[in-house]
Amino acid sequence: MIVFYSLIIILLCYISFLNTKNFFSFPTFFTIIWSLYFFVSYLFTKSEYKWTYNYPLFIFSLIIFTNLGYHFAKIIKFKKSKIKNNLYLNKKNILFIYSISLILSFYNVYLTLKSFGFSEKDIFNFRNIIYINNVAASSRYGGLEQNQNVFISITLVFLYLCPILAGCILTKIKSKKIVFFLLISLIPSLIILILFNTKAVFIGTTIFFFSSYLISFYYTNKKFPHLSKKIILLFFTLLVALIILLLVSFWFRAGGFKNMKTH
Repeated sequence: MIVFYSLIIILLCYISFLNTKNFFSFPTFFTIIWSLYFFVSYLFTKSEYKWTYNYPLFIFSLIIFTNLGYHFAKIIKFKKSKIKNNLYLNKKNILFIYSISLILSFYNVYLTLKSFGFSEKDIFNFRNIIYINNVAASSRYGGLEQNQNVFISITLVFLYLCPILAGCILTKIKSKKIVFFLLISLIPSLIILILFNTKAVFIGTTIFFFSSYLISFYYTNKKFPHLSKKIILLFFTLLVALIILLLVSFWFRAGGFKNMKTH
């Protein structure tokens, strides 16, 4: 089987290179990196996990469609815009896409909660939150089965897409109500941090939010935003709040008040 997978990987890398003529172009680099990920994972875990054709088929499909997308994009002729150094956004359309992404982000939290056997009512009880943390940690590190479904994986994408869109829109819209609406993009990942102790999701979405904002601001204004004392103070306040949240999530996973009473 390893020989068969190796031949497919070599063939995909070769076709991708012929398509781009550059090892560092996105489709070729994407093909090489994911081929290595798959090959190393399969090589070192084939004796510990039962591999099926679904996993390589999914990865190889991503590689093929990425290369096809690059190939068709080269065929399409784009007209050069006369407007230079300006990022145009249709506010209604982008806010609509953002709203759909936000709904799907919350839906991902709901599905994840259901996969552990809990309901939305359980999150309104402090002791239940601690118990959910313990169950999630046991499932993650103890090898317990989780009722995973494909919609959790699909909607997980919107947890990251939502703050990226919010950061981009933030540079174009000054309404306080909409700014508050955009900041809600971080709440789904915050809920996941509190309930399931998955810190990487919250840290990742926060980085995506600020990165998107900085990139969009720089693209539009050809400079980075001015760092006033107020912004620096706000940044450190958010940083301290993030550290406190991470410490609280560790405390939840350790059992909260239950462990405090035993010492």
